Amino acid sequence: MSVTPADWRQRIQEASSEQAVVEVVRAYLDGWTPAQTGALPMACRPAGVNDRDDVCSWAVTLTRERLKSRPGGESEDLIEALTETLREAATRLSQLSTESRLLGPRDTK
Repeated sequence: MSVTPADWRQRIQEASSEQAVVEVVRAYLDGWTPAQTGALPMACRPAGVNDRDDVCSWAVTLTRERLKSRPGGESEDLIEALTETLREAATRLSQLSTESRLLGPRDTK
């Protein structure tokens, strides 16, 4: 059974910390084959994802590239899948940041 884009979005939504979101994004990217990555335009290819800033910055870059790309083909489908997942991650990071500011730090014990 393969993991669907909806499964990744659910994993992102279930992440309870910024680091957990980053780890889900890394796991998602680990599932990409070299052929899939190679089919992406250079600006869309995965780079090091180390923190929330990397995720958010890349989500913006992907959205821009998606708007510039021509519809159709495997590359377009891959860009769309990647963009949707990174946008979901950036949204979750924003939610967690807002929760943290409003509620204070969580006790994870």
